[in-house]
Amino acid sequence: MPQPKQQAVTKRLTQLPRRPGLVIEGGVRPLGVWFREGGEALQPFVAIWVDAGTGYVRASRLISPKETADDGRSQALDVLVEAMHSPNEPLAGHAPQRGRPAKVVVDDPELAAAAETLLAPADVPVELAEHLPLFEEAYNALADAMDADLSQGPPEPFTWDVPDRVLRPLYQAAARCARQAPWEFFPDFPPVVIDLGEYGPAPGVERVYASVLGGAGLTMGVACYFSLDDLEALVRVGESSLADDDMVDEAIAMMRELGAPLDELPPEVVREMVRDMLPPTYAPGTTPADVIRDSLICFYDTADGVDPTYVEWIHTHGLKLANQSMIPAFHRVTTGSLEARPLTEREAVAFTLVLGGLARFTSRFQDELAVMEGPEPLIFRPYVDVPDGKVRITLRYPPEGQDWPELEWPEADGFGLDLFPPPPE
Repeated sequence: MPQPKQQAVTKRLTQLPRRPGLVIEGGVRPLGVWFREGGEALQPFVAIWVDAGTGYVRASRLISPKETADDGRSQALDVLVEAMHSPNEPLAGHAPQRGRPAKVVVDDPELAAAAETLLAPADVPVELAEHLPLFEEAYNALADAMDADLSQGPPEPFTWDVPDRVLRPLYQAAARCARQAPWEFFPDFPPVVIDLGEYGPAPGVERVYASVLGGAGLTMGVACYFSLDDLEALVRVGESSLADDDMVDEAIAMMRELGAPLDELPPEVVREMVRDMLPPTYAPGTTPADVIRDSLICFYDTADGVDPTYVEWIHTHGLKLANQSMIPAFHRVTTGSLEARPLTEREAVAFTLVLGGLARFTSRFQDELAVMEGPEPLIFRPYVDVPDGKVRITLRYPPEGQDWPELEWPEADGFGLDLFPPPPE
């Protein structure tokens, strides 16, 4: 440690009162999750320091491998200083006391040597131990809460076995759709009815139902269902299965008690993340897979939110994007399965027509859609580019028998796309 920093830390610690009954144990470990930073997939370290008498997590921090040259040990010592000087405050009960502990216990010889150098001037001894049970407990609890798995390697490079002549019009249609931003006009229900004829996504499926995602400002995209009955059923289930605010509050409180470093994120991001992590509630005897139905889905995300190898793949194939904040990802969801797969060539052509047609429809009827009023229904028959030329399709909104929707945006996508999130990258 540079001398000026050592002197500053020593001064900071020597001003703290001694706590003879306090022993702090902890260290730094890799965490079995992957995140993206600067277009790379990275595995973070986590530093955790706990009260060896109570197991209370006094301080913790996620550490990017880009900010450390010694596997997070230097940053772990910074977190140790926080554990003494500014320990985490619980949501309820008495706050832990600031102070110098009777000793610090670690299980890593290199970390022990660095800690001795840091803490000796402040007269805090460091002890090396084989096992740190309360540190292990806190680490495992955090790993479980974040669904971490050290055996899981980085995502495999993205591949998609569809010809470029099919991909180009698909991504062009997705870019046009992103630029028209239909989620600024449509709620997720009722859907736009689209007649594709022989270009439907599966044999016998000539009509599809496009539900526009993003009216609540969360997930933006388009979900294209093969049956209106299936979509209506999913709406009903989704509305009844989302975790309520009390469940989210309880989960956040539990994660804070376990030492999850949530304070580094905006509160609304934490709530959205935790709500997505919570299992939805279903009717007795019903599982998430029971309500999944055939659909094609396009999600839009930022470059930092998708697999960096996917972004590289897009650039390698010369595919067009609306911008780096609206990168489309395409998935095929099958009835009764939570597993999503890439689109086939036929499905990609069908989705090209859906996205291209929806972009044209939104542009043509912006005035009517802005107030959700007009001749009932709106019907449009545009030509859309596909690999072999142009195809004319028919779009209708709202569907036959449906009224214009009220201009009330839901707090979350009503049919609950958290039932089948995109597959892990």
